Order: sequence, then C-alpha cells, then structure tokens
Amino acid sequence: STLILGGATDTWGKSWAAEDFQNKFTVKLTVTGTGGAVSIDHVRVKVYFTPPDTKLVLNPVSGPYNGAADMTATLTVRATGVALDNRTVSFTLNGASMGSATTNANGVATLSNVSLAGIAAGYYPYGAGASFAGDVTWDATSITADLRVNGTATTLVANPISGTYRGTSS
Repeated sequence: STLILGGATDTWGKSWAAEDFQNKFTVKLTVTGTGGAVSIDHVRVKVYFTPPDTKLVLNPVSGPYNGAADMTATLTVRATGVALDNRTVSFTLNGASMGSATTNANGVATLSNVSLAGIAAGYYPYGAGASFAGDVTWDATSITADLRVNGTATTLVANPISGTYRGTSS
C-alpha cells in the first residue's frame, strides 16, 4: 500500500529555513505498534520551499590563528538585485554570535576585526554565517560561507652535521 503523509503546507512542527537543506537532509522512519515485519521499498520526500524575497551573500572568511578577520555580507532584493540599506545583518562563526552590522547604500554590511581566538587552525565549510531577521517589508534570510583559519608560520632550521661513515657525531 502507499501511505502519503503531509503536504505542501505541512511544516511537520518545524520552522524551516534554507540552511536546513544545505549540508544534508535525512528522513527517519519509525514503526510503532506490535504488528509483524515492515518492508519498505522506497521513500520519496518532496520539499516545497519558497525562497524569501531577499538575498544575502556572505564572503568567505579567512584570517590567522588567534587573529582577526572582517566579515562582509551583501543584502539585496532577490528579484531585482536592488541593494537594501539600513538593515541589520547578524554574523556567526561556527554557530557562535560575533555581532551585527548595518547595511550601507550598496547593501553591504561589514563587521570588522572579528576575533578568531579559540578557533583551531583549519578549514570549516559552512563555518561562517550571516542572517537578516526580516522586517515589516522584507523576508528574513540567512546564508553560510567557508571559514579558513590559517596556522601560524613556523621556521625549521637544520644545522649541517659531519662525521665519519658509520661513526658518531653530535
């Protein structure tokens, strides 16, 4: 038999956002009851998503270990590309709030000197985030970008060693 659950307007008790579908999307099937064995041939999931009328673009974030980096995001109207000025954009690194900035006439919000302290050197796909909470005119939107924390520079100096073959040296 075929069992259809939900529909285009069913949110399954969750407030969904675009980032919920960026990395992976899983479906968990739980069988309850005391009946016999259940066989599942296939599962089809159809996601209905209407993008917001705003678009947010976040530049990748990169900086030195224990240093600082700037975070820059651009907020525009999705249909026309017109910049949205005087709007607040909030920024995160690895899920932690870093603060917010207001968009300028070009729709660009820049949060300067964001501390990278406490983040290990490495590459974090989707480690940087920006969000616009929306207002009475425009929909909320959010986006993620890559975060790269560069390791500290090191120098290795090896002094020449000389000695006799199969002998010892210091």
